[in-house]
Amino acid sequence: RERENAVRALAEETAAHAATRAELQDRDEKARTRAMFFATELEDAVRGLAEERQAHQATRQQLTPFLSGAYQGGVEAQLTEWRGTAQDALKELAMERDVHVRTKRALDAEQAAHAATRDRTVMRV
Repeated sequence: RERENAVRALAEETAAHAATRAELQDRDEKARTRAMFFATELEDAVRGLAEERQAHQATRQQLTPFLSGAYQGGVEAQLTEWRGTAQDALKELAMERDVHVRTKRALDAEQAAHAATRDRTVMRV
């Protein structure tokens, strides 16, 4: 009887041990799965961060000339050049207007002379 109780107790302990072992293996498997998922997410985050950093560096390289004093100096030089060109164009326009006014006066004088000649010719006839 004692032996049966010992065998039964041993069987119960073995069953309990097997159940505990199965539960621990299940937990271990779930922990591994979570760790792999976390590692994948971490790798994705690191990759995304690296891409963002590259994009940031590229943007910074593109903006560096605009943020520097050299760019401002370049803009001032361009504006000065455009102002000079505009002033030259205004001078040329003023000369063209002067030529136009003189040409118009000459044309008016020529038309007046023509009209006077026509009037004299008509009076003779």
